[in-house]
Amino acid sequence: MEEKRLLSKDEVYFLVFFSNFFIGSIILSNRYHFDSIRSFFIFAGEDPFPFTLFFIVFFCCLYYLFKILIKKYPLRNFIKSNDV
Repeated sequence: MEEKRLLSKDEVYFLVFFSNFFIGSIILSNRYHFDSIRSFFIFAGEDPFPFTLFFIVFFCCLYYLFKILIKKYPLRNFIKSNDV
């Protein structure tokens, strides 16, 4: 029988940050009624604390996504295969 592999620590962190980012975007859009990206940045200038937390979660989400991609698909192999 095939043994199931558990999620790595980075994958769990990514899922947590992604879900927090998704929930945060819903909460912020409902509270501030965004109709465009311009209004998003206008409200970010007026009430910076929730938006700062939102961007921190977004960048953490990107960090773990890139960490997972680099671990699963090493760039070293990609660079060597395209070397002339």
